[in-house]
Amino acid sequence: MPWNRDSIKRTAAACAALLACATAAASTDARLPAPARERSLPGISQGKFPPVVSKSRPPIYPAEARQLGQQGRVMVRALVDTQGQVAYAEIKESSGHPLLDQAALATVRSWSFTPGTRNGVPEAMWARIPINYALDGRVGK
Repeated sequence: MPWNRDSIKRTAAACAALLACATAAASTDARLPAPARERSLPGISQGKFPPVVSKSRPPIYPAEARQLGQQGRVMVRALVDTQGQVAYAEIKESSGHPLLDQAALATVRSWSFTPGTRNGVPEAMWARIPINYALDGRVGK
């Protein structure tokens, strides 16, 4: 078939129509309830469930930070593995005080979790954990 301006336009129009159909089909499938997209298996819960803290110690307020009048909230982002241990942790949102940030990281790294699951199967997942430090004595998550 010789390529000319009209055949290129028709091909482009056909490709655009095919892409529109594929996009519409994908978005329609995403709106269907889970059982319509996939068959559920007996005994396996559907969906994704994040990790949950199972064993923790309260955050320690660094004495130097308290003396300096430092307070604030630290948002820690932790990767929880399939065994419920923190494989990696980082500061997602800083309190603005390195002493509090480092104390929050150390605290979360020492915790144990019930691992997150997808369709009943343990899976490594990220968890966001807020740690609050307040001079009035309210320390915790």
